[in-house]
Amino acid sequence: MEEKELSLRPGVGPKPLLSVWTIWSNCETGRKDRDRLPGRNGKRKANALTRSFWRIRMASRQTLTEHWKKREQIWRSAVPSSVTIDASYTLKMLLPNSIQPKLYDQMDIWQENNVPLYAPTLWQYEVTSTLAKLVRFREITKEVSEDVLEMALALDISIITPDESICRNALDWTYRLNRASAYDSFYLALAELLQGELWTADRKLVRAVGQDWIHYAGT
Repeated sequence: MEEKELSLRPGVGPKPLLSVWTIWSNCETGRKDRDRLPGRNGKRKANALTRSFWRIRMASRQTLTEHWKKREQIWRSAVPSSVTIDASYTLKMLLPNSIQPKLYDQMDIWQENNVPLYAPTLWQYEVTSTLAKLVRFREITKEVSEDVLEMALALDISIITPDESICRNALDWTYRLNRASAYDSFYLALAELLQGELWTADRKLVRAVGQDWIHYAGT
């Protein structure tokens, strides 16, 4: 499976050929020179600077337009057939943190392209349990936990009850990763069955699996 990675950092693009301040300064200099210098020389210089400004401005605009067209093509081509998300990804998206805006943008891309989202039934238990733990250790309030749980359950995610095939695959993943529990393995088994991507905020899991269809939310 080809690696499909979305880079959603807003504001990333080629630097303009000249800053807006420099361009407008050149135009203003041209106007002042035209007023200060008599005859055709001053007017000719001012006109040359004005033409230079518009050439630079149009070249910069064209460069940026081409850049974002290419970025859009990359995003569209990188859209997966399906996405499985785990509890860690969900809570990173719903609780305030440095990458929350990026994850919102990523979710928008998936929704705009009708990418189906999936999670095993374990996802509901883990989201609820993690919120309770955060309240217990006073990292969030009860009110926040209730609001976040409501938002999580309102997400357009298809909850899949593991069948015999998924359970067997999850057990196999647990042995392959040499783990004592199969919680993460159910997400892996589901994503593998769907032949889609798995997104998680668990960096250790991504490194342990080492497959191109599992992605770390922080990248």
